[in-house]
Amino acid sequence: MGQQFLLNFKTKPAYNAVDFFVSSSNETAYKWIQQWPHWPHPVLAIYGQQGCGKSHLAHVWQEITHANFYELETLSHANLEDIFDHNPCMIIDNIDHRGYEELLFHIYNLAYSNKGYVLLVCEQSPENWNIKLPDLRSRLNAIPKCKIEAPDELLRLALIQKLFTDQQITLTEDLQQFILEKAPSSFIGLQKYIEKICYTSFVEKKKISKNLLKKLSYSKVV
Repeated sequence: MGQQFLLNFKTKPAYNAVDFFVSSSNETAYKWIQQWPHWPHPVLAIYGQQGCGKSHLAHVWQEITHANFYELETLSHANLEDIFDHNPCMIIDNIDHRGYEELLFHIYNLAYSNKGYVLLVCEQSPENWNIKLPDLRSRLNAIPKCKIEAPDELLRLALIQKLFTDQQITLTEDLQQFILEKAPSSFIGLQKYIEKICYTSFVEKKKISKNLLKKLSYSKVV
């Protein structure tokens, strides 16, 4: 499409494996995903700040395993044995412990009894959850945990390219570098900054350019 006016800045992001950029920030987590099914434990936790690519990496694992995404609230009304019998791989997204401790303990036990694998996707390490059930706390403390670190420059540039590509917008390398220099360093800050660029381009009916970018400061983004 090239550098055009933004028509829909809520398009669905691309979560394919080929779209996942590996850098020093996420390399360890990516290697864990690729090592399946040779995990030393049936439960793995991937965690990191909002927007760091946890869900994208979970979708990469989904491509490998055909796992289904769940949230604990949904699973509270489900037959877990039937779920594991149908598909031994499960992704629990947006978890960060919101109750359902008995349920999570049951899921853990089913996976550990050689019935499946569970990928936990969360912002904080399970060790930092306020778990009241002692048996669950001890088991979560024992599982492998992998943090996606703050983005390095290569990953930030890759994220800029991907976020604009998701909007069907192609920018010159010069503009990408200019955005990289101006953008906040955090994952979520970078996302909000690009959303602001796209929104401003749409509202003002102007192509994305250095002149437009110079009018946007981080203070106007968050």
